[in-house]
Amino acid sequence: DGTLVDIVGARLRGLDVTTRNVVVAVALAGRAVDERLIAAAVELPLDAVRSAVREAIERHVLREEPSGAVGLRHGLLRDVAAGQLLVGERRDVHERLARALTEQPRLRDPGPAAAAAELAHHWGAAGRIPEAYAAATEAARAAEAVYAHADAHREYGWAIELERDLPDDLRPSLEERLELRRRAAETADLAGELERAIELTTEALDLADQSGDPVAAGLLHARLGYLRWATGDAAAGLDEHRTAVAIVPAEPATAARARVLGGLAGSLMGPGGYPESMDLARAAIECARAAAATAEEARARNVLGLDLVALGEHAAGIEELRRSRDLAAAAPADLTIVAHYNLGLALAEAGLLDEALEEAHAGRALARRSGLERRFGFDLAALAGDALLRLGRWAEAEAVTDEALRLDRERRASPFLLAVRGRLEALRGDVAAARGHLARARELGAGEDPDLDAYVSRGEAEAALAAGQREEALASVDAGLGRPSESHAPSIRVSLLALGARALADVAETRDANNRPLSDVALRQRLESEVARIDRGRMPPATALLLDLADAELARATASSPTRWEQLANRFDEVGDRYLGAWARVRAAEAELRASGTRGDAGRYLRPAATTASDLGAGPLEREIAGLARRARISLEGAVPDGGAPSREVTSAGAPPSATPPADGTPGTEALRRAGLSAREIEVLRLVAAGRTNGEIAERLFIARKTAGVHVTHILDKLDVANRVEAAMVAARLGLEPEADD
Repeated sequence: DGTLVDIVGARLRGLDVTTRNVVVAVALAGRAVDERLIAAAVELPLDAVRSAVREAIERHVLREEPSGAVGLRHGLLRDVAAGQLLVGERRDVHERLARALTEQPRLRDPGPAAAAAELAHHWGAAGRIPEAYAAATEAARAAEAVYAHADAHREYGWAIELERDLPDDLRPSLEERLELRRRAAETADLAGELERAIELTTEALDLADQSGDPVAAGLLHARLGYLRWATGDAAAGLDEHRTAVAIVPAEPATAARARVLGGLAGSLMGPGGYPESMDLARAAIECARAAAATAEEARARNVLGLDLVALGEHAAGIEELRRSRDLAAAAPADLTIVAHYNLGLALAEAGLLDEALEEAHAGRALARRSGLERRFGFDLAALAGDALLRLGRWAEAEAVTDEALRLDRERRASPFLLAVRGRLEALRGDVAAARGHLARARELGAGEDPDLDAYVSRGEAEAALAAGQREEALASVDAGLGRPSESHAPSIRVSLLALGARALADVAETRDANNRPLSDVALRQRLESEVARIDRGRMPPATALLLDLADAELARATASSPTRWEQLANRFDEVGDRYLGAWARVRAAEAELRASGTRGDAGRYLRPAATTASDLGAGPLEREIAGLARRARISLEGAVPDGGAPSREVTSAGAPPSATPPADGTPGTEALRRAGLSAREIEVLRLVAAGRTNGEIAERLFIARKTAGVHVTHILDKLDVANRVEAAMVAARLGLEPEADD
C-alpha cells in the first residue's frame, strides 16, 4: 500500500540522524536484538544507542521486548528502513553485524541452527563470499542436527551457489564438493523435494565419476535408484541399483556393499521379482553382519521380511520385520520410521490390526520428533486410519486423517491417505466428499501400484453403492481388477473381489434375471474364477475370511443361509471388523426372512447390526437396515443404546436423508387410508406402482406369492380399478411415491 509506505517513510525521516541509523541497523539485523549488537553495527557508544532507542520507542518505530531486546514495531519498517541506505552502506552494516556476532557469540540468536543461519545471511549480504560459504555449511549442519531438514536443504543450496564465486585458492576439493551435494540431496529428500534431490544426486555422481571412486559412485547410483523409484520411475530405479551392485567391490565385506545389495533387493520386490529379491536380501544381511553394519542389516532384513509376507510366509516375514525394527532403533530416524511403517503394513495384512496401529503410531511419533512428519507422516497416518477404519473406530480414523490432511499445505498428500479418507466418507454416506478425495488419489498416481489401485477402486465402488449406483460400482470393481493379481498385499485385492460379489448380488436381486446385460455375467465368471484359484493355504486367516465373504456374496441369490452369514459375522467380530460383522448380520436377516418369512426371528440379527451401524455413523448401512426392517415388520426399538452416534450420511444436497419412506400422514397415504387400504396394502401399492410382479412383491416383503396376489386383488377392489396400471395411476395422482430400491 503506497499510502502506508509514505506514512512509514515520513515517520523515519522525522527521526534524528543517529536514531534513524539505529532503526536501520535493527531492520537489517532481521530480528529483535541486544543493544550491544546495535552499537557494534552503527559504531556508537552504548549510551548514544540507548538514547536513540528511547526516542524511536517514543515515536512508535521500535519496541522493547520483555527480554530487553529491541525490535521493529511494524514489519513494513524493515524494507522502508533498509531503503534509506545505499547498497554499499547496507553492505557495511551487514559486515559489522557479522563481525560482532562472530566475536561475541552470546549476541547471536539463542537457537544454534538459527544463529548459524543468521551469521551466514550477514556475511552473504556483506559480499564476503568465503565467510558466507563457511557459515552456510555450518548453518546447514546445525539445522540437520535439530531435524530442520527444509532449513538445512536451503542452507546447503545457498552454499552450493556461493561455491561457484569462491576465489580459486579457496575452492573446496572435489571430494568436499561431492559431499556437499550428497548431503544437500539427502536433506532435499527428507524435506520432500524429491526432484531437487535427484538433480543434486546427479551432480554428485558426476563428481564421483571424476574422482574415480567406485564406492562413492556406487552409493550414489543406489541413492539415485531409490529416488527414481520414489518419483514413479521404477524401471530407471532398477537400472541404477544394478549399476551400483556392478561397481561396488564385492570383497572385502563393507557397509557400502551391503547397502547396494539391499537397495537392489528392494527394487526387485514385486510380481516376478521376489525370489531374486530374497536372495539378494540374504546376501546383504550376510555382508552387513560381516562388516558390523547394523543399519544396513536392518535395511536388508526389512526387504526380506516384506518378500516373505508377499509370498505368503507371514509369520516368518513379520519376525524379520520385527528384527529390522529393533536393529533400526540405533540407526538414523528415517530408517526406523520406515521399519515401523513396513511392519505395520505386514501386521495389517495379517489381520493383526491393534499391533499394526501401534506401529503406525510409533512411526508417527518418531517422525514428529525427527522433523520428518511431512516426509513420512501422510502414509503413516493412512496406515493408522485404515486400521482404525477396519476396527470400527471411525471417529479416531477421522481425527488421524484430518490431522494429516491439515499438514498438506501443498496438496501433495499420499494417494493412500486420500483413499483411506475417501473410503471413510463413502461408508458414512458423504458421497461427494468421498469422490473428491478418491479422484485426488488417482491424480497423484494410484494407477502406478496395483495394490493402491485396487484400494482406490474399492473406495470408488463403495461411494457408488452409497449413492445407489450399483452399475457404476460394478464398473469400478471391474476396472480395479484389471491390474495383475500378484502384489504385496493380497488382502486389498480380495476385499475388492468381495465388494464386487456384493454389488453383483445386489444387481441380481433388483433386476430381472432375463434382462441382465452380458457384462454382469462376464464379471461374475471372472470373480468366481479368481476366487476359486486363490490359494487359501498361503493366506492369513483375516484374508481367508474375506474370501469366504466373497463366496457367500456370490452364492447369495441362490444359496443364502442365515447360519452361514451368522458364522461370518461372528468371525468378523473376532478379528475386530465391526462394519463387516454388521453387514454379515444384515445378510443373515435377509436369508432368515427368505427361509422362514416373517415367522422367523430375523430381528436377532438386524437389531445388533443397527446398533453397530448407528455407532459407526454408517449412513448407507443404517438406511438399508431400516428399509429391511420396515418391509419385514421388524421393530428396531432398543437397537441403539443411549449415547449411540447419529448417522453421518449426507446427500448431494447436504441434508441428512430419511432412513424410512414418508410416514403415514402424507397426502397420498391419507387418501389411500380413507379408501380403506391398510398399511400393508399401501406398501404393496408402492411396489405395484414401481412395476413389480406378484413374485417380486412377495420376495420384497418376505411373504408368499399367493398372499401378494390377495393383497393386489384387495387393492384393485378398494380403489375400484380394473388392473394394475390403473392402480398405479391412482397412486401417482394421489402423490404416492413408487417403492425405490433400498
